[in-house]
Amino acid sequence: MKKRGRQPRHIANPQSFMVAMMGARSLDTNDQLSIAFKVRESVDKLISGDNSNPVWRDIFDTVNMLIAFGKMKVIKTGAKELGDELMNAVEGAMNRQKETGSNCLRPCEIDSLKYMATLWANVLQVVSCREYYEAEQKVLRVTENALRKGSHGSIRLLST
Repeated sequence: MKKRGRQPRHIANPQSFMVAMMGARSLDTNDQLSIAFKVRESVDKLISGDNSNPVWRDIFDTVNMLIAFGKMKVIKTGAKELGDELMNAVEGAMNRQKETGSNCLRPCEIDSLKYMATLWANVLQVVSCREYYEAEQKVLRVTENALRKGSHGSIRLLST
């Protein structure tokens, strides 16, 4: 009987190491700025009176992402309360716009939106690429399930 030869050594693919390291690193400064700028621009548009659905969608997505980061413990305390407070301010402004046609925001709503944009920029500084992707996928999955089933659960949807 022939002796079994020694198994060849398998060297890990260097690309897999690169992918793993990229998931653990923080978002690039350019990524942080572009994502935060989009939200800040939407807030500025709302303040100036442009209440179109794409602008509201950016705000709703940001609030839902902040809530997802809270569930993932990226935001340590108060994420649910903060998300509820922000969502109530956004829904109040949106409902008032639908009912009265007024594009004006109240000072407290403006303050809440500005605070949300600042908080979003701060969260983006500490979140890793993997955490951002996971939160984004959770929000997308929950949104798709809510639209499919008709029950919204823990996520708020933009209704047109």
